Amino acid sequence: MKCKKCNTEVSIADSKCPQCGNDLLQFGATTFYDPKERDKERYGKRIKDRILGDLGKEVRETIEGFDLQEREILQPIERRLRSVLLRSLPDSEWENAFDNEILPTIDALSKDKSAEKIFKKVEETIEHNLGRFVFNHYKNREEGKILKILRAGEITFLLIKENTENIDLSVKMFPFFKASEVACRLHTHGRYEKLREDSTLNNIIDWMGNDPGNILIRAIPDWLTSKSKMRALLETVKAIFNGNEKKFSGCLRTGISICIFGKEWIMRIERKDKVKEFQIENILKAKGTDEDKVALAKDLNNLQELRNERVHKGIEENEKTAQQSRMLSYSCLKKIHEILEI
Repeated sequence: MKCKKCNTEVSIADSKCPQCGNDLLQFGATTFYDPKERDKERYGKRIKDRILGDLGKEVRETIEGFDLQEREILQPIERRLRSVLLRSLPDSEWENAFDNEILPTIDALSKDKSAEKIFKKVEETIEHNLGRFVFNHYKNREEGKILKILRAGEITFLLIKENTENIDLSVKMFPFFKASEVACRLHTHGRYEKLREDSTLNNIIDWMGNDPGNILIRAIPDWLTSKSKMRALLETVKAIFNGNEKKFSGCLRTGISICIFGKEWIMRIERKDKVKEFQIENILKAKGTDEDKVALAKDLNNLQELRNERVHKGIEENEKTAQQSRMLSYSCLKKIHEILEI
């Protein structure tokens, strides 16, 4: 390929033109040569060999999904991703990098006619993983933001497949964490407003007190019985009551809300030598069977566990974990739509 500004031959690995200094990371900064007819076949083979050589062996197994022109269109995004991936960032900085750099760049490219075929393939993948009904729901409503996030996640997965030994794979997991968290917020916001009007919430808070170590709740899932999860439960209930969205948003806390307020059951809370029971009447108006609701809550908990481990235990180096977070997020998105339908 060549620099569009000065026609100098450049490599896929160049970030700037060696001749004129043109920024090759910008869209449209490079273009293919237009060789004479008799040289086309030889030229095409040379370009293909160079690209495959630059991208490495593993990408040869995946490049059949894109032709050479499509690969060139994606090069600026790949360079930008890799420049970020080579340094480890805390979760809060990933949020900023994703929201302010990666998502807008990919969203802008999705509107470019030259990238139409690329994003058609990506949307087919998302629709396959979500199912047509859920895909169309998110596409036709304000929740379309979720599809934009998933689109960025799928593009990242397609591009970052080779030479990942020294790369922080957080960027491959983050879009899928974020998509589920955005869905949780969209599907619970109105429900929490109704929940705050129910006197049951205030009565539960009064009885629990402030120390999760002093209470025991019967008939809740095993994954919710640890001291840390019990603290999260107490914080979630209080945050919903106080309207503190920062404290009740997220996958785990949505799972807790479904377990506590999304079923018809008797909540038995033991405090020291006293016991009090609360009749819960599915205040969240969650749909489906109790088994389905508990299964979604567990998936949301597992997704949050993956994110916590990513932050604290360095599993960002594990490609299988990145794939696990992706598919678990799709599972949650499908179930959230069914159980907390809006």
